[in-house]
Amino acid sequence: MTHTVITAVIPAYNAEKTLLRSVSSVLGQTHQHFELIIVDDGSSDRTLAVAQAIEDSRVTVLTQPNNGPGAARNAGLRVATGRWVAFLDADDTWEADFFSAALEALAAHPQLLFYFGATQSKTATVRKPSLLATQTPFVFQADRSVKAKRLRRQVELSLCLMLADKDTIVSLGGYYERDKCTYGEDSVLSFLILWLYPVIKSHMIVHTYNQSETGLSLSRHINVQAKAMVLDPDYIYERLPESSHAAVRQFIAYLASVDAQRLAKAGKSTVGWQLIKDRDVLACAYQPAVMVALLRFAFYTTTGPLRSS
Repeated sequence: MTHTVITAVIPAYNAEKTLLRSVSSVLGQTHQHFELIIVDDGSSDRTLAVAQAIEDSRVTVLTQPNNGPGAARNAGLRVATGRWVAFLDADDTWEADFFSAALEALAAHPQLLFYFGATQSKTATVRKPSLLATQTPFVFQADRSVKAKRLRRQVELSLCLMLADKDTIVSLGGYYERDKCTYGEDSVLSFLILWLYPVIKSHMIVHTYNQSETGLSLSRHINVQAKAMVLDPDYIYERLPESSHAAVRQFIAYLASVDAQRLAKAGKSTVGWQLIKDRDVLACAYQPAVMVALLRFAFYTTTGPLRSS
C-alpha cells in the first residue's frame, strides 16, 4: 500500500463548471503519493454528482450542509492522513510540480513547517512575480516592526500556495469557520502562521487563480463586508501570546480602517463607523495608512457616489 505523504483538500460550493479542472491539476502532480479530499459544502447545483463520478482511488468525496469554506476545509482536514496538507479552491489550479517543489524545499529545511510558492492570474487582480525574481526557495520571517500596510503584505498570503504541516494547522485551530464566514476566513489562518512561524517562500509559480462567476472572490466584491479578523479579534488573541496583543491590536485597527473605507464606498457608512468605534481606530490615527483610510471613509460618507443609508 502506498504511503500517503500529502493530503489535498478542495472545498466546493456550486462549482460544477470548474471542479474537474481543479481536480485534474491535483491528479496530474508529478509527486503521486497523495490523497485528494473533495468537500461539497451543500451545493445547489451538480457539484456533488460531478465529484462522485470521479473514478480514482485517491479521491474521497465528503458532503455537508452549507457551512462556509472554512468549515469545508476543516472537514477535509479532520480526515486527512498525510503528514502535509494543501488546500485548493474549486475554481483554481496547481502547476504539476507544486508538490515536488514544495517537498524538496521542505526537505532542505527540515526545521520548517510551511512552504509558500507564487501565483499567477487570468485576471488583472493578482500581480505575477517579477521575471527577475529568484525561484530559489528562501526562509522568510514576517517583520513585526514594520508599518501596518507593509505588514499586511507579509502576512496575507493565499493559502492555495501553501504546503503545510498538518498537525501545526490543527494546533492553530484550522480555518476560521464561525458564522459560515466567507470573507477573510483564510487570512485569519495566514496571519497566525506568518506571525508565529518562519516559512519557506519561493517565487516559483505553483498556482493559477481563476475568478469564476460563482466564486467566493466575486461575491465578496458584490457583498462588501469586514474581514473576519476585524469582526472577531478575540479569536486571534486567544491563539497568540499576550505579549503580542498590543501590536496585533494596532494592526487590526489598521485593517478596520480599510474595511470601514470600503464599506463607506459601498454605501454602508453606518456599519463602517461602528467598526471604527469598536476597534478603537481613532486612537491609531497617528499611523499614516490609518489616517488615509479615515479620510477616504469621510469622503465616501459625505460625497461618494454611494451614500450610507
